[in-house]
Amino acid sequence: MTTSYIPENLIEEIRQRTSIVEVISEHVPLKKVGANYKGLCPFHPEKTPSFTVNPQKGIFHCFGCGVGGNVFSFLMKHKQYTFPEAAELLAKRAGVRLPPRAGRVADAGTLELQEKLYALHKEAAYHFHHYLVGSPEGQAAREYLKKRGLGEAVVKSFLLGYAPPGWERLRRKFSSYSEEVLLASGLVVKREKGEGCYDRFRHRLMIPIHDDKGHVIAFGGRALGDEEPKYLNSPETLLFSKRNTLFGFHLSKEEIRREGYALLVEGYFDFISPFSQGIKNLAATLGTALTAEHLRILRPYASKVYLVFDPDAAGVRAAQRTLDLFLSSDLRAYVVSLPEGRDPDAVVREWGASRFKEYLKSAKPLVDFVIDQIVAKWDVTILDNQIACVNEVLPVLSKIPHEVERTEYLKLAANKIQISDQALLEELKKISFSRSEIPKIAPKKRRAPSREEWLVATLLWEPGLVATFKDQLDPTYLTDPVLKKVVSEVLLLEDYQPSLQSRVLDLFDQEEDRNYLSRLFMKPGSFFTNVEMMVSDCLKRLKESRIQSIKRALTRQVQEATQQKVSQEINSLLKKKSEIVSESREIFSKD
Repeated sequence: MTTSYIPENLIEEIRQRTSIVEVISEHVPLKKVGANYKGLCPFHPEKTPSFTVNPQKGIFHCFGCGVGGNVFSFLMKHKQYTFPEAAELLAKRAGVRLPPRAGRVADAGTLELQEKLYALHKEAAYHFHHYLVGSPEGQAAREYLKKRGLGEAVVKSFLLGYAPPGWERLRRKFSSYSEEVLLASGLVVKREKGEGCYDRFRHRLMIPIHDDKGHVIAFGGRALGDEEPKYLNSPETLLFSKRNTLFGFHLSKEEIRREGYALLVEGYFDFISPFSQGIKNLAATLGTALTAEHLRILRPYASKVYLVFDPDAAGVRAAQRTLDLFLSSDLRAYVVSLPEGRDPDAVVREWGASRFKEYLKSAKPLVDFVIDQIVAKWDVTILDNQIACVNEVLPVLSKIPHEVERTEYLKLAANKIQISDQALLEELKKISFSRSEIPKIAPKKRRAPSREEWLVATLLWEPGLVATFKDQLDPTYLTDPVLKKVVSEVLLLEDYQPSLQSRVLDLFDQEEDRNYLSRLFMKPGSFFTNVEMMVSDCLKRLKESRIQSIKRALTRQVQEATQQKVSQEINSLLKKKSEIVSESREIFSKD
């Protein structure tokens, strides 16, 4: 993992100025455990934390799925950055000035465009906010919010705004940005005929959408008249993807962590109203179905999710569609049923937060809810309806991954359908289980010699040993190609600063190699009182193994040459073998 335009000394300066714990903590909640920090792995589902970060070595490793690396490779895997993009982001964070990249352009694949879009969205949010709170044109939007019971404090907290009518007001306001950047933001739309572009949002209440760091990345615009659609969102951009974004999560994530569960609602005001009334552990989808990405965002903060969808038919279907997602995760899901015709926003506004909380107490586990919805469609006193109902329930039961839980739900369903447990079990056996459980990802095992692993891990744990044994270290002593490369590259270094393990990981482009080395480097340092003597002995043993390997190879070559009766080659090989034997005797005569 290298970049030609950033000198190695600047990469090292970025590394030394960057706390891997601080960077990863922005994405994964970590807890200090001894010398390390641990949290739930962001790369695979798990209930017990196996994701480990070592600040002294500057590395991370998950002992559940085997993924590992340093701060650069974490961003590369978690945020899909290239190495230069990760380095640039960390450089800006650490205050390290980088040389300009040759031929660099502001296209959709660069961090330069990303930074411009962040700045533009922030400025646009304050631009819209000004029109709402300080302009006569914002009166209609202010009246709309007043009717919803949302006052100045809420307007300020959520930075609500107003997009005035007119086709080019925002475009002209931000004329300092190129048309390319404005189009990439989604705030303007390219004209179908002719040149130029026009404002996407006009005469709408504007609701900023933030990422989990609090950056404005998009907008939702609520119509204030009869305009269609009623809600207009920013399009998918470099910053914004609906399937990867939960509205309000930047405000609620810490409360979700404290409570241990999240209330998942649909839409802006179903979040804003309860939140403004003190119900803080909320998150909202943005006009799209719940996705696996949404659950991955929630998983480090919550163990349970309460689905508080609208009580209409569409809301019920939305809850049912989430079943496969939750059965494939380690999050427990419950469904909160609100009175017909009342969404979370309406319940809080009309009856208060305490009434809303009462409905949470009667929430049903998602599987119960889905089974109840299926059974409710059929008059199960009629045989044909019983059969039809069983055919709908069986796929639900077959997806439940845990046998004990599946057995209990089978009994529950059988009772509701008014048939025997055994009859339903026999039907269940007839279908092939298509469970959606994500299997535990086993790290790919490597079988490098343990002596070689101990030597490399010890040398990097105590970098001073590299200088001590530099003249004795020979990469050819090692048989594992990855470890051999580590030793070869370390010998080329002119200094052995802290976080040497992190530096070594940058030498490998293959993720499999970084995963293997991060696991090796996570092992604790040597506890031998005389580690230099142990390293010296280890080097002798490895050298002897190498010599023995050469002797065996020479013996085979002598045998082959003898069979072919090539006397000159035989003599040369025997001479080499004799030299190797003498070298072996010399090594161990010193023991």
